[in-house]
Amino acid sequence: MIELKFNDGRDVATATPIVLKDSRGNTVYCQWSDGVSHKYEYDSNNHQTYYENSDGRWTKYEWDENGKKTREERSNGTWTNHKFDDRGNETAQEESNGYWIRRVFDQNNKITFWQNSKGTWIKTEYDLNGKESYYETSEGVKRGTSKHDVVEMTMEEICKKLGKNVKVIK
Repeated sequence: MIELKFNDGRDVATATPIVLKDSRGNTVYCQWSDGVSHKYEYDSNNHQTYYENSDGRWTKYEWDENGKKTREERSNGTWTNHKFDDRGNETAQEESNGYWIRRVFDQNNKITFWQNSKGTWIKTEYDLNGKESYYETSEGVKRGTSKHDVVEMTMEEICKKLGKNVKVIK
């Protein structure tokens, strides 16, 4: 028999929620049979702007005109800011504790570089089909071949490396 429990120990099988929705179908209130409740608020674009649970902890959310979450502010005084490029890619994340993440994207919206405030970084390159061709991390992990590692060779040298016997006519 499998026993399912919520993270806080409540039994999933016996927990019966009461859910209230607004006219747009957004859940605005949810109360479980054991008294645990959650309150939600939304803006005119159906973006969640507020969450509060029954122990009084809350989170406020701010959104930009493109529907991207730009800020989270929590009742414990912490916050997270998000920044986006013109194409909607999240390029930066900053935390109230000083932690940050930066991301760089290519013209196809694929991430090419990721770095955090602890000095960890990841570099990724892609082939013409958009498939990852090279991956490298600050911890020394490497896979694939970087376009910067490719050595120019003559056709004769390439054929020799491949074990092909060719004669180059000039």
